[in-house]
Amino acid sequence: MAVNLVELLKSQLGGQIAGSLSKQFGESEQTTRAGVEAMIPTVLGGLITKVAGPGGAEKLEGMLSGG
Repeated sequence: MAVNLVELLKSQLGGQIAGSLSKQFGESEQTTRAGVEAMIPTVLGGLITKVAGPGGAEKLEGMLSGG
């Protein structure tokens, strides 16, 4: 069975995180969820581009471990 990473992240981040962000920004939860779901492919695309270059995996590891 193939795993759709974008859909998986949308289901995980679209609920609870969107609810918290909507309260912080004073937006509706539905609008915030749509924004969060729209940004996921963009962020993943950026990560893939970063990792695909020379030394990309090491750079990504450094960013994640460095906070």
